[in-house]
Order: sequence, then structure tokens, then C-alpha cells
Amino acid sequence: MTSSIRIPEGGEIDRSRPIDFSFDGAPCRGFAGDTLASALLGSGIRIVGRSFKYHRPRGIFGSGAEEPNAILDLVDGARHDPNARATLEPLTDGLRLRSVHSRGTAAHDRLAFLDRFARFIPAAFYYKTFIWPGWNRYEDSIRAMAGLGRLNPKTRAWSGTHRHESVDLCVIGSGAAGLAAAQAGLRRGRKVLLVEEQNRLGGMLLRRAAEIDGMPGGEWAASTEHKLAEGGVRILKRSTAFGLYDHNSVAVVEKSVAGSENGERIWLIRAHQIVLATGAIERPLLFGDNDRPGVMLADAALTYLRRYAVRAGSNVIVATDNDSAYEPAMVLQAAGAKICIVEARNALSPETGLAEAVRKLGIELRLGTQIAGVLGKNGVEGALLSNGARLDADFIAVSGGWTPSLHLYCHAKGKPQWDARIGAFRPGIKMPGIDVAGAANGVFDLGAAMTEGAAAAGATTDKAPKSTAKTMVWSAPPRAPIASKRRIWVDLQNDVTVKDIEIAVRENFAAVEHLKRYTTLGMAVDQGKTSNVNGLAVLAARTGRDITGTTTFRPPFVPVSMASIAGCERGEL
Repeated sequence: MTSSIRIPEGGEIDRSRPIDFSFDGAPCRGFAGDTLASALLGSGIRIVGRSFKYHRPRGIFGSGAEEPNAILDLVDGARHDPNARATLEPLTDGLRLRSVHSRGTAAHDRLAFLDRFARFIPAAFYYKTFIWPGWNRYEDSIRAMAGLGRLNPKTRAWSGTHRHESVDLCVIGSGAAGLAAAQAGLRRGRKVLLVEEQNRLGGMLLRRAAEIDGMPGGEWAASTEHKLAEGGVRILKRSTAFGLYDHNSVAVVEKSVAGSENGERIWLIRAHQIVLATGAIERPLLFGDNDRPGVMLADAALTYLRRYAVRAGSNVIVATDNDSAYEPAMVLQAAGAKICIVEARNALSPETGLAEAVRKLGIELRLGTQIAGVLGKNGVEGALLSNGARLDADFIAVSGGWTPSLHLYCHAKGKPQWDARIGAFRPGIKMPGIDVAGAANGVFDLGAAMTEGAAAAGATTDKAPKSTAKTMVWSAPPRAPIASKRRIWVDLQNDVTVKDIEIAVRENFAAVEHLKRYTTLGMAVDQGKTSNVNGLAVLAARTGRDITGTTTFRPPFVPVSMASIAGCERGEL
């Protein structure tokens, strides 16, 4: 259990409609409007799964497609999804959830002892160990322990027919830049399709303070949605573009589809123009035992509080090296949490007024220090700082800057380029028929992002919505981890540590793509969402180079079931 609580007011949930479900056999309760992740947090569940290789306890880390840990086995009537991402699935009555990759339950895993042998099974140990008398002698046992989730051979889910659509403009992402692009396309009389992963339009406007056209950001997004729908724009919610292919063809998986046994439907979309307004993913910080349950991205903590009325901790350390973590800190403090900000920078810019603002609220601000390691075995109990100080805590919110989400751009054979000024990759050359706008393009100022989105769809700048907000977030260059005797986790989903990267470098697997294959950094369904840039920063630090290239991002961006891909095409062809 954790100190996360459901606060009595606020959020988008409907408290008049409680929903009962179970997790690992234990009864839980959430509310209509919850995701599985917010319902688990609201029920006080701290450990939601076990890590891929070492079976270490893991908790909820993110709030969207970037989530590496909260992958669950879901049973809902006839529907069975052995690989459901808790952050994207809506809560429904009677769900039966189980942790994957554990023997027993998430809290009590019979294979947890494997972590004691971690020193003997680092990255690529299997290449060197299972040689004699032959790989086939070990293969069945190893494969039985691997994977995330188990298929039920009796399940015969049907997702229905695929949907096809041809449009003039396909906008992917409904944050400020995406909504501005859709508005501009509609004004030009174009046939527009808008794809949004969440159940509401607005992106960061749903959780961050902003004012647009005289309205709070969330209200402006709702008003804009109404106008777009009235104008004939097709809006796909709970839908993720998972692949961008030749000739501007976009594959989208729609979730929570009525009449589909597995709850999914595939859309195949042809577009004359595509605007990628996919936003950015917050980066973790690297420190010892940073995989403990109770360590979460700061923006995710803000999302759970503002959208689902769940406060993820009561005694909170906010660890950061950029300005974007200060709003979550102040909002958590207003919700009753005790806050200490551990700031890696020696000073904050006086122009932001952040230092004065947090101190006026009674928030402790420790400048020029970092977290060296987490205290606690099965969850956060405190932190050891780089200056030797110890802090008690039950929750650590981390923010190491922002990484533009360029996966779809890369699917279209776009080549991202490193921008040292913002410490992130940005789109390189423009791909025909594809524009990238807003935070996905490394533009973190709200007004500039909206102007860019409108311009991408062909509008003049004076037609862009007017915003009085300043910079929404600041991006920070990735920091190499400080020395620690504890393991420092770079890729949570694939169990890759800083030590694994160091071994790869020592054995001369120091090229970016070689590193990926040697360590499994950023592979499989994760595709490096939270790990890629940090992994490259460690590689650069250990080889004395600058960050220049990245690994190849491949579809699908999120897992898609084979039943959905097959659609109604069954039997022999």
C-alpha cells in the first residue's frame, strides 16, 4: 500500500458512479472517468508489476503511452487483453486485473529472488552463458520466463472490419498546436480528421495552467472541440496513431469500441497532409534505485491530481533540473502534501519568479544538489542526496526535461537532429506532406506552438488563437548520472542499467544501434519513449562524445493485438 489518496474534490471523475474491480484477486474501487492506473493509485496500490529480467517491484511511472511498468492482464467478460497499458484503458465495472511477469502476485512474486543474482546476469549474459551444449537445451525455459503477459488459447476475439478514410488533413494530437492546426484546416474548407489518444481533447491544457482567448486552457479546448465537430471535423478519441507508412498512410488503433470483442478497431487513413502535434515526453532523472515504486514523472503526478483527483504521495520530493516541475510541486502542496524540491541547478532565473513563489508557499527548495539514491526496498521511504543529506519521503516526482515525440516522423523515414540548445532531438529535413508542430518540434512556448500549428495547416499567423501564457515548459539537457553504488535504471521496461551501457562500451558495442541490440535499450513495445535520450547521454559521457544520432524507431508506437490487425479476415486466404 502507498500513501496515495483520492482527494475529496476536483478531477474529471464521477463520484456518484463508483466502479468495483479486482487486482491480483483483491477487491478495489474506482469511479467512472478513471483509467486503470488512476483507479489503482486511488485504491492505494503501490506495486503493479515486476520487472522484465530481475523481477524487481515496479509501480506506476507515467500517465500515457510512455508508461513502462503498469502493463496488466485484463479480463472484461469475453474480452482478454494480456498486455493492457493501465494508463490508456478506461475503468469499467467488474474488470479483473492481474499483474504480468510475476509468479503469484505483484506484491508477492516467487521469482523475486532472481534480483539477488543480478551481478551474474547483466546485459547480453545469455550470449556468453548458454553456449554448451547448445542453445536449444535452454530455450524453452528461458522463453517461459520471458515476455509481458500470456495469451489464452481459448480466446477468439474479433475486432470487426477495418475502417478506411481519405482526408485532406490528418492532425495527430489535440494539444494546443494540434487544435490550432485543425481549426486552420477547417477554416480553409479542408476535410479534417483529428486523432487523440486520451478521452478528451486538450493535451497538456487539461493539466497545466494556461489561458487562451480569455478562457482557461481546458475550457478553450472543450469549446474548440464543439466548433470543430459542428464544422464537420471527424474526431477520433481514445485512438493512437501507431504507424506512419508510405504515401502518407496512417494506421490508427481506436480503443473502447462498442461491439468489438477485444475493444479495438483499426483505421487506415490516407491524407494529403499530416500534421504531427504529438507533444513531448517527460524525461526521468538518473539516480540509484530510481525504479522503486513511488518514483513517478512529475507531469504524471500532476495529471493524476488534476484529472483524477489522486494525490500520489503525502511527503513528496520533487527532483528536477528544469522549470516545468515547479507547477506540479505547487499543485501537490495545495492538495495537502509536504513538498521539498531538490534542484540540480545552482540558481533559478530571477525572471521566472519560481524560487520566490515556492518559498512563499512554504515549500523547501534545495539548490545545487541531486538525488543520489532512493531509500526503501519495496517502495520509496526517502532519498539520499548527493551532498550526503537524507530526506524522508513516500513519493518522488522527477523531471529531467522533455523529449519531443518523433516516433511517427521517424516511421516516415525522417531523420531527427540533436539540438544542444534544448537538449533534445528535433525533426531534421521536412518530409513531403508531413509537418511537425508544437512540442513535437521542440517548441515549448504555448503561443509559438499554436502559431506553428495554425501555420502548418496553411493559416496566416494572425488567425492563430491568442494566448496570454508564457512558456509552458522548459527543456533541459540530459545529465549524466552521478556516481552511485546502487544500480541506476535507464530503461525500466527492458531492465537496462547504466552498468549495462558501460559493459557494452567496454566490449566495443559503442555505436548507437549496436548498444541497442547488445543491451535491449529502447527495444520492443517501449521504443525508447522515456529511455532513449538518457541512454544516449550515458553513452556519450562514457565515450567522450557528443550526442549525435539516435536509434531507429519502428512501428507500432503502442502494442496492437493480432486480432485487430486481422480484422474480419479469418481462416485460410
